[in-house]
Amino acid sequence: MKKVFAMQVFFVIAVFAIVIGATFPSRYQSIEYQKNNRYDDQVKNQLELAQLRYDKVLGDPDRKMSDVWQARDTLVDCLWESQRFDEAMKLMTQQMAETWPLKHNEYNHAWAETSRKLGDLHRDAFQIEAAIVVYQSVLDHDKQYLKADDPIIARDLNNLAMALYLKGSGFEEKDKRYQEFAKAESYLKQGLDIIKKNNIEKSTKASSIYWNLYLVVRDQDKIQEAENYRTIAQAIDKSMNRVCREP
Repeated sequence: MKKVFAMQVFFVIAVFAIVIGATFPSRYQSIEYQKNNRYDDQVKNQLELAQLRYDKVLGDPDRKMSDVWQARDTLVDCLWESQRFDEAMKLMTQQMAETWPLKHNEYNHAWAETSRKLGDLHRDAFQIEAAIVVYQSVLDHDKQYLKADDPIIARDLNNLAMALYLKGSGFEEKDKRYQEFAKAESYLKQGLDIIKKNNIEKSTKASSIYWNLYLVVRDQDKIQEAENYRTIAQAIDKSMNRVCREP
């Protein structure tokens, strides 16, 4: 009797395990689908709210341009998240024109930040040549008005370098790829020198440059040099308890 009961229990457990095992993948897919849908809905709602706020600011006869730019930046971020790059770039181009006259013969922070964001949009839209032009303009402006060892210039060099890396990655011919990679490597090393001069070699800025150097050097088949950069980048991330997946 005990054997029969044990067999029955075993049979029920086995069937239960089979049913759960069979339905788990579909349940998992269902959960992931719901998560994705919720995320899409959230992005859509944020975009609608940002558009309403922007329109409200524009409709205010007493509006300040700083309020317009703040509302526009938020709207651009939401358009960016929705991958509506053309609309976002149009707004940032408009803002570039508005911010340029703010300063004459001195550093124009508002214009530089707007331009950098436009460069990022071009990059993410895979309009690499346009991104390079914008990043170069920002770098030239910052070099003209900031100290030579300002960390902002290191950021500019990093941005321009990775745009060149993406450009090079698009070539089938090895010599054309390597030509762009070499330019990128040079800019990254210039940025790294600035980081060292500012004694911020254990920062996220430094980690970013080291990881990018790893990519650029690795893809020039300089394996040992690439490994050295990766080791340094990993050590920086570990020292900051920073979770970072290798590119």
